[in-house]
Amino acid sequence: MKVRIGAVVVEFLCDREEIRDHISHLLRYHKAGAEAAACTVRFQLDETLARNQSALDGQGAYLCRYAPNFLENATQRFYYRVLFPVLQRVCCDCAQMMVHGSLLGLEDGNSILLMGPSGGGKSTCAAAWLNGGMPLMGDDTLCIAGGRCYPLKRELHIGEDSLAKFPRLKGTRHLEPYMPGYRKLGYDWIALYPELVLEAAPLPGFIAVTAVRPDSRTSSRALTDPGQKRVLFQENASAYTPASFARAWEEIGRIPFVEIAWGSDIWEHPGMHVGYLKNLLR
Repeated sequence: MKVRIGAVVVEFLCDREEIRDHISHLLRYHKAGAEAAACTVRFQLDETLARNQSALDGQGAYLCRYAPNFLENATQRFYYRVLFPVLQRVCCDCAQMMVHGSLLGLEDGNSILLMGPSGGGKSTCAAAWLNGGMPLMGDDTLCIAGGRCYPLKRELHIGEDSLAKFPRLKGTRHLEPYMPGYRKLGYDWIALYPELVLEAAPLPGFIAVTAVRPDSRTSSRALTDPGQKRVLFQENASAYTPASFARAWEEIGRIPFVEIAWGSDIWEHPGMHVGYLKNLLR
């Protein structure tokens, strides 16, 4: 099973059918190619393993050992506990950088990279902007390589704890006007499946480092200090080695940064927010 991850073709060798099914589902928007693979990932079940482990084996392949409980709760658990850690290493070793954020598009072909801490409101903002007409290019995990962004996940997931900040959305039935087509996954995830699928996108026109504060007004400020921008990027990007961070920063460090705190009107007036973002790009 070969799949292109960012700019690299990875071959997955799976010891169980459930693993293959999970990978196929999670990476179903990525091209499967007949071309030669740059690297191989082998999955191996270990009945005594307390936590998944990955390492390079003697043949230069990535060996991922996983415990039986990582097959429970299906694809999300598998992604975050098994597949994601080994893909971090694959991308790093192949001169790619994995970034934690959401990528949204504009009509002119430009894009916006939305970054922030876990629970800070990236996916909440992305869902509101989708409602305002901005297409979602990728959520949660992005690869940066060769002046391009390669989304790893195309689905938007919002935790119920995030939605609880907005009284109007209390109870998932109130989501339908904002997120038509959502469905529940597991205990606390709601997923929106976007129609737009891109193999790759250009580097964003600007980076929005965001937080959602429902008790405050929307505000923003441009970040011009290079040192401050670098720290913010490093805090919100998954930098697994100094070398991989340096490569990513070389590509992305010249992009304008904007720090934004979204207020309670983010769901009520998504079109206004989209217009606000477009103005920031001018």
